[in-house]
Amino acid sequence: MERVDLTSDYYELETMIQENKLQQAEELAKSILATDAKDTQALHLYAIIAYRSGRLDVAVNFAENCLSLIHISEPTRPY
Repeated sequence: MERVDLTSDYYELETMIQENKLQQAEELAKSILATDAKDTQALHLYAIIAYRSGRLDVAVNFAENCLSLIHISEPTRPY
């Protein structure tokens, strides 16, 4: 699968969150996740959006999904 550079999308998403434009940020996060449901950066930012919107159950769900994907992709450490 070809990976598209999403750096500008992440920057825009973080800016929207900082400016408390949570509805717009959620739409952008959803569009990123529609392309790649395992995008850990988008999952993390979506968790922040949900938290700041007061939807704690959704925030926890997205944070757990993100962490499980990070854990899966980490190489096994020899110690």
